[in-house]
Amino acid sequence: MCVVLVAAVTHASWNALAHHIRDQLVSFTLIAGGGALIGLALVPFTPLPAAGAWPYLLGLGGPARRVLRPSS
Repeated sequence: MCVVLVAAVTHASWNALAHHIRDQLVSFTLIAGGGALIGLALVPFTPLPAAGAWPYLLGLGGPARRVLRPSS
């Protein structure tokens, strides 16, 4: 139950921040940086993914770069 409340507060905070900042690059950078910090804080408490999941995890990098690449 506590995890759900933390997730809700985090989501609401990031959403408010995203709508408050006019520069989309700054907004995206702050939100991604905050997510990265939370993820890094949780790394010591989580096990590594199963061996069969690694090809899928490593394969996600290419499509993500194509989606996030700014359009010309």
